[in-house]
Amino acid sequence: MRSVSDPSPVSLQNDHSEHHGPGNGAVIHVDTQEVAVAITADETLDCSGLACPMPILKTKKAIDALAVGQVLKMIATDPGSESDMNAWTSRTGHELVEHEVSDGTYTFYIRKVG
Repeated sequence: MRSVSDPSPVSLQNDHSEHHGPGNGAVIHVDTQEVAVAITADETLDCSGLACPMPILKTKKAIDALAVGQVLKMIATDPGSESDMNAWTSRTGHELVEHEVSDGTYTFYIRKVG
């Protein structure tokens, strides 16, 4: 059995994989599954009803007001906001943590990066 302080790596493979421990005959059974993690936003910005470039301009202003590491939840209804937010976060270096689309509403979670 591995101890918590054992620095040797363990490789995990596919669902129900087996890993034979280092020379001791131990077998570790691993069940992998997708785990949903809720993202907590530090601020929320509702840009519903606004067309380009307003969601990006308001997002920039809101992100500028956050501390590094904080997350902004931005809500938009403009279909172009998906490509706009992808391009803007790529250009600025801020992290697009997640985005969701539901019934014409686009929700983005953006983490401010230094």
